[in-house]
Amino acid sequence: MVLFLDVSWGQVTQNFVFGNPQTQNITYDGITYTSVSMQDFCYRSSAPGMPSLPVKILRILVPCNATNFSVSINDSTERPLHLSHHVTPTQEPMAISSEDNDSFTGIDYNVYQGTFPSSSVEVVDQNIYRGNKIITLVVYPCRYKISTHTLYYKNSLSFTVNYDLDETIQRNSFIMKDSMSDFRYLSTIINNPEDIPNFSSWGNNTLQDHPRIGRTSLVSHDCDYVIVTTEQLAPSFSDFIRWKKRKGVKIELVKIDDILSAYSGDILNGIDHGLFDDAGKLRQFLSDAYNDGEGIQYALLAGSVDKIPIRYGHPSRTQNNDIERIIPSDLYFSDFNGDWYRDSIGFEITIDNCPEISVGRLTFQSATEVINWTRKILVYETNPGMGNPSYLRKGLFVQSDELQNLSYAQQVISSASWCPVSTLFEEEGGGNTSSTPQYPKGSDVIDEFNNHYGFCAVFAHGGTTNFAVATKNYNADEDFSKYKVSSFDYGYDGCCAIQETGNSFENMNNSDYPTVLYSISCHTMPFDNYDILNHIGERNMGEVFTGISSGGGVAYLGNTRNGLFGFTLTTAQGFAYYAPQLHNIGLIENAAQGLLPSNERYTMFTHNLMGCPETEMWTTMPSQFTDVVVSESDGTVTVSAGTTDATICLMSALDNGESYYCVRKNVSDVVFTDVTMPYVITITKHNYIPWMTNLDDVYIQNSTIVRNKTYYGNNIYAGEHVADDVQQGPVTVRLMGTLTLDAVNDVVLEKGFSVQLTGALLVK
Repeated sequence: MVLFLDVSWGQVTQNFVFGNPQTQNITYDGITYTSVSMQDFCYRSSAPGMPSLPVKILRILVPCNATNFSVSINDSTERPLHLSHHVTPTQEPMAISSEDNDSFTGIDYNVYQGTFPSSSVEVVDQNIYRGNKIITLVVYPCRYKISTHTLYYKNSLSFTVNYDLDETIQRNSFIMKDSMSDFRYLSTIINNPEDIPNFSSWGNNTLQDHPRIGRTSLVSHDCDYVIVTTEQLAPSFSDFIRWKKRKGVKIELVKIDDILSAYSGDILNGIDHGLFDDAGKLRQFLSDAYNDGEGIQYALLAGSVDKIPIRYGHPSRTQNNDIERIIPSDLYFSDFNGDWYRDSIGFEITIDNCPEISVGRLTFQSATEVINWTRKILVYETNPGMGNPSYLRKGLFVQSDELQNLSYAQQVISSASWCPVSTLFEEEGGGNTSSTPQYPKGSDVIDEFNNHYGFCAVFAHGGTTNFAVATKNYNADEDFSKYKVSSFDYGYDGCCAIQETGNSFENMNNSDYPTVLYSISCHTMPFDNYDILNHIGERNMGEVFTGISSGGGVAYLGNTRNGLFGFTLTTAQGFAYYAPQLHNIGLIENAAQGLLPSNERYTMFTHNLMGCPETEMWTTMPSQFTDVVVSESDGTVTVSAGTTDATICLMSALDNGESYYCVRKNVSDVVFTDVTMPYVITITKHNYIPWMTNLDDVYIQNSTIVRNKTYYGNNIYAGEHVADDVQQGPVTVRLMGTLTLDAVNDVVLEKGFSVQLTGALLVK
């Protein structure tokens, strides 16, 4: 397909050139149908029982005051193709875990009449992304006349989207806090990026304000990233926070109890639809911290479900109250334009599938789990492979059962061109065998994983603590009929598992080679602790992969409820496609979800991120900064990165940037003035190993520590006389203060250093 664009005032005109449709006869329940497909990411979308025809979903940026949309067809050349059978009817979305995968929705003759669709192009949705109005259209390159079994297809199509302009609405839309990142994201998710200058007003913060309880004072107005966590876990994020600050991310931590005390609820959509509970309070805080684009871009919600609120979404008001359709979803906390409201069966959203921020979640229960995950983050982002980063170019893909017969893994591999070395694990003998395949076993998959991969994707049946890699028939529910990968050793709570050793996430030994894992399996990450088999207290696969296992990786993207056939493939392909364009894991996930049709709420709700949304995925072999130059004179420091589009951060070394902190993005050279000594410098760029300076020797004397304080250096000395050029005196830690000494080499404590009973010392 070839796309051309022509824009005039009040109109957007598009011209398409299509290839020819492909047809294939398929038999269901003894009746033969004709399946119709087209290349270029067209997928079939219509109501169940209606003709299943290819459709292209488009996103078009329009002025924020555009209203009353209509579509005019300018030119549509059709060719007839007579079919011997009816076009295959669209099927009900089916859960990957369903035991009734052989069910079939026949033709609905009450509505399957005349010619479908009635229009070649429809405007189906309107969304707002950071003040920008984006409309969603569906384009049908084919239509079908049932009475004559004739498919009419187009090789070209020209149409114009018309709209009125409401002059009472100001044309100001786009707050570009980070111009490069924001422009890259917006231009990636729309089909007319050249119109961003026409339809957006960059940096003009005059958006219509939401009703507010009051702008939050819990974070700085220019904060980039907020961690929301508990009193218990807060201290364990110190290393994570320091690293993010060093790479130029203005990150702050807020305790959930402070949010719950400061807010009364979510009134983003007015008092009438207000949600006055803990989840509502958290959303209102995040919206205020977002501050119409001037504030946060990322949020990390960290803590167990009984501490950090969650919100449930229900995909349709017409469905029943089945727990499988009431879904924990962090979309609620990332999008501030969708109208969530309470109904008789749960919560539902009036979809706005353009989240303003990226949200990740960690359901850790102890500081040890946070520290374990943080180590993986530091290794992955600063020194993947500990000097041997070649594993980042390798991808491990696992598929079984129907997913194997539908070649899900191969389709995602074709979208992941940035991952040139791909290993595919699948059932011997095909996805539908009369006996349990003997390969692969769960331990075979873990053994292969331990050969080190930068990306892993799983297309298999799953549960809270396992996914199946080889099963009898299509996931038959029979004793000892399934080989599985489990979260814990001897975790056989899943149905019908064959017991084996070495098949759990605990057997992953890739601690120096952290991975990103993307799963479409059902139920592997229910962060509300729901387990379809009612195994209370089990830790789900996302938790074990990220924080409990010493191996595993930095991020697990998975389902809190069921994965659905078809739609999960769309988002998986989208994730692989967007990874090299959008860099940050949270942004990649947001964009992939945006490929779904607007009425597909289930997958939008259920697929979520466990991990840091700001983490950048490696999508090529990392480069090194080889030409960095630093010079210093009278409080002025000049840094040259030796390359373009770098981020350079200089911060005071002894107080974690409190007295001096300056970041410059998308630069090659920076002059920092009035610098507080001593300082550290960090230079980062996508797909580059960070360049960092550290203090050689740090001397601490004549100091009383009464709060949490951390010192970093190659060697650290503390005592009453460890340096001659600083006033002498003892070092005392007291009054609930915690002194952390983080040294690359040695920590030396000399005479005059003491810790009172109310203080604490931590040496790393």
